[in-house]
Amino acid sequence: MSNYSNIEKLILKSSNHSWIDLSDQNITDEHMNLIVEEGIEKKQCFYLNLRYNHLTSNGASILADSLIQNNFIQRIYLSFNSIGDQGLKFISNSLRNNQSIHEIQLEHNQITDQGLQYLCDALQHNQTLIEIGLASNLITDQGMKILANLFKQNKIFVQILNFKQNKFITDQSFNYIMEIINNKQSLNSI
Repeated sequence: MSNYSNIEKLILKSSNHSWIDLSDQNITDEHMNLIVEEGIEKKQCFYLNLRYNHLTSNGASILADSLIQNNFIQRIYLSFNSIGDQGLKFISNSLRNNQSIHEIQLEHNQITDQGLQYLCDALQHNQTLIEIGLASNLITDQGMKILANLFKQNKIFVQILNFKQNKFITDQSFNYIMEIINNKQSLNSI
């Protein structure tokens, strides 16, 4: 229970309409209802840092439900958790209609091409997400092909994509990356 009170103290210490840093707090899925109620709904934070915790797809589902009608949170950092493809599916479904999130960081989350497909499906409908971090996941050349097709067939507003250190992306993806650059619309960095 002391971890709950520590997390609650960190949230209560934060100002309304500001950032809440809960990185490296041993947060698990069980803490997400508290974070959503106190941090997202009551404090209406603009920035939520949940890096270096122990969240799975269940925690991502709770977070995703809170994002559907949310119009104030702008940045979410979920790097170094274990949300996987299913967690990204939940978040992607929320991103379809969310018009406030500008940045989402998902590094080191065991995300594969399937998770990237969920995100790409959401990006066809989202006009506010401009920065996505997917470094050090399990994305392959097939995922880069999915991404290249997305940029070729749709107007995508993303400006920064980070895929570094996805060890399954090989030189075969060079042509896909060139397609993304050539169809970039607004992309500044990949």
